[in-house]
Amino acid sequence: MSRILKSLLLLALAAGLRAEFLLIEQGAAALDCASCTQSLDTGLRKMKGVEAVEIDQAASMIRVVLQPGNRVRLEAFRDLLKRIGFTPTAARVRVRGKASQDEFQVDGLDQKYRLSKPVPAGEMLVVDGVVPVPPDPRAPPVLEVTGFTASPAASPTNAPPTASTPK
Repeated sequence: MSRILKSLLLLALAAGLRAEFLLIEQGAAALDCASCTQSLDTGLRKMKGVEAVEIDQAASMIRVVLQPGNRVRLEAFRDLLKRIGFTPTAARVRVRGKASQDEFQVDGLDQKYRLSKPVPAGEMLVVDGVVPVPPDPRAPPVLEVTGFTASPAASPTNAPPTASTPK
């Protein structure tokens, strides 16, 4: 096997081990425009890494399940909402990564969130939580932890986030 093929195979395997968002349930104010909501659905489905989209107009909630190995950022969803004319609110998320001190690192995205509660540092975790819209866009985003589990990187779970108590 050539070196190039071996390198590509290793990269493909490593992609499955990256940290990532697994599920985003993004709130939005006034999801009452049917054509706007259709534009949002179309835009989300075109994003690379999106597996499924559900929009609940009555609850003003957008649920997005993401494919393993995705590189999707929460901010990309919020930016799309704004471009279409909606106002994003807090998002419930399930994300995989590692914590250190008071930060959670989403390695595959080179993105950090301040943690509202401590979680075990240094091990791969799946964290359920809420990410409010920061009052100042320059402020670091906060992940309000509602639960977490140790996770082998290769077995994602895209079930809805729960309100379980952190261990």
